Amino acid sequence: MKITKRQLKRLISEAISGETDTDGNPIIQGPWSVAAANLLKSGDLKAAMDKAFNHWMIDDTWHMEEDALEDLLTDLGPNPTPEDVEAAGEEWIAGVRSDKWKPKTREEMDKDWSRTDVTRPRQR
Repeated sequence: MKITKRQLKRLISEAISGETDTDGNPIIQGPWSVAAANLLKSGDLKAAMDKAFNHWMIDDTWHMEEDALEDLLTDLGPNPTPEDVEAAGEEWIAGVRSDKWKPKTREEMDKDWSRTDVTRPRQR
């Protein structure tokens, strides 16, 4: 089956104009930090964390790194600004890139890997 450019554009337009994504989450346009701040204000920490993961295209982290992001976002309180979220996110990604929260010993790695209280589902 062939699809024309016009049909493809229409399909994409219809897909992004819906009120929710395929998981039923509201589609929030704009910078990730604005969306994450709004999600934190609504009490959805997991979705706010997912915005950060998606922003930096990170799909697999150590639990300790996820815990660090959770702590940074939680410390912002119930009414964070997008600027606060952006700063926390920048601090987190700098820490991830420098292995700040990565397990250092084989024992820490095994303990982290065996955890089952995953903050977010692992992507494949």
